[in-house]
Amino acid sequence: MEKKFNKKNTTIKKIKLRKNGKGYKIRNPKNKTQKCAKEFRFHSFEEEYEKQQELKLKQHRKDKGKDKIKNKSKKQRLYGKNRLKEVMPGNDVEKELIELFKKPFSPSKVTPRSDYYTYINYIWLTNTRKKSIEASKEEKYYVQIDDFRVTQDKVYRQLIEIIENYIKTHNDAKAKLISNVYTSLIRLDETSTKKHIKHSVERYNHSIKNDDLWQYMAHINHNEIVCWGCPIRWKVMADEKNAKIFRNFISLPELSLYDAELYLDDTYGRTKEFINYRKDVQKKYIAYVNDIFVGCLGKNHGLSGQDVFDVERDILIAMGCDSVKNDSPDFYNVVKPKESFEKYGFNWSKFSEHLGYKKVPEFFICDSLNYLKCICALLKDNWKTKKWKS
Repeated sequence: MEKKFNKKNTTIKKIKLRKNGKGYKIRNPKNKTQKCAKEFRFHSFEEEYEKQQELKLKQHRKDKGKDKIKNKSKKQRLYGKNRLKEVMPGNDVEKELIELFKKPFSPSKVTPRSDYYTYINYIWLTNTRKKSIEASKEEKYYVQIDDFRVTQDKVYRQLIEIIENYIKTHNDAKAKLISNVYTSLIRLDETSTKKHIKHSVERYNHSIKNDDLWQYMAHINHNEIVCWGCPIRWKVMADEKNAKIFRNFISLPELSLYDAELYLDDTYGRTKEFINYRKDVQKKYIAYVNDIFVGCLGKNHGLSGQDVFDVERDILIAMGCDSVKNDSPDFYNVVKPKESFEKYGFNWSKFSEHLGYKKVPEFFICDSLNYLKCICALLKDNWKTKKWKS
């Protein structure tokens, strides 16, 4: 039987209990017998439960008092079974722990064999559903109720309060600009929005007419709200090799769906549940995009949510290209204008001019030469098609 021996101001050492005719003796590592005059502690599997038992033990010893212990015979105090009962009153520690494990925390129909993850998370799932039902209307936008999202929501509201207070207490140009942005976000002006949509369509048609792909790529990158999805994504960031200098970066875009596997159709090694889930996500995403087209362009707009999904899948495939052998494993490739166009098909000179540079930067940093080469070839052949227009 494994126990622990506590000695004042020393570390706890593992020892073995051996029963003899008179009671219990402790054999230390040096094979010398010592009397068990110190405390035995039961160590539970859960830290919180263990702390609770320690507090109970302390309280029990307080209640008993030193006088009562002194009145007992030396043999009782040192060796008797009563000593164990004092530190573990009524054996309640083991009983409570056994009861804790016996207590069901999921319905009998949910077993480890039938649904393991629901079985072990049942209480958490139940509490989450309850919180979701009881949540106020302002909290209904949560996709999941947890401490992070609740705290993030508080930060959002505090930020709104700071903005509103700044607008009220300041009358300068900055306050006016902040007020314009804030008002536009909380009060959608349909007339203004339709003008922006019309302007975007006109810019696309203008680039098509002039056969100027790089002008259109630069135009998308001017808008911070949508530039994350541009096939050629441009950013200005601190150089990771010299943080004091900001450089031009050409990087991979982000895809709309959170998991790249949702764009694929492979079934190898996939569960039936995942395959069905993936089909459902794809279907709902395409329907969502179609709703956006109708809302922005009206009916008979001629665009397709399916095309948007297919283009994003093409972009994902381009991310997996591996034709360039000297691509940096650290995602840090210094590329000059001439090399950019001749090797990878990317016209950095024209692109940077449309961004607004009066003088073409001597180089840019690219995180993936393989992607740059593949996406430029893909754009050159397809950017004017109906599929890519969507």
